[in-house]
Amino acid sequence: MNSKTYDNTNSGVLWSIPKDNENKPEMSLIQQGKLNINGNEMRIVGIKRLNKDGQEMVGLYREIGTIKENAKKFSDNDPDAKGVVNNIVDNGGFTCSAWKSVSEKNNHYVSLKIRAFDEKPEQQETKESEDKEIDTSNLDDDIPF
Repeated sequence: MNSKTYDNTNSGVLWSIPKDNENKPEMSLIQQGKLNINGNEMRIVGIKRLNKDGQEMVGLYREIGTIKENAKKFSDNDPDAKGVVNNIVDNGGFTCSAWKSVSEKNNHYVSLKIRAFDEKPEQQETKESEDKEIDTSNLDDDIPF
């Protein structure tokens, strides 16, 4: 067997989203927001896709960095885009609960609550206080549950 091995340390690839038999994207960005884990606020997005059993689900993804067009590209060897990527360390997993809600301005959103796996849940999980103001001006109601 003649196989090549590549060192992909500190490198990666961005691909186009695959399409299904009807030429529709297999994944679609449907939500964006912020999530606070242990005092650290991060940007997240919700990507609608099918799980291995063909059921709709939303994958939560954390922003790890940004890239933008390289305004100082002077030759073909210069990068087309440049940016910053955060060094992210995995500190274990959490359970996540979600509630669909509607704001006073009739914007639909999903409220999230997380807890560590080894933490005992409260008597009954409840939504965060309705007093908390949540910016829902640009959220979509396309939630698969």
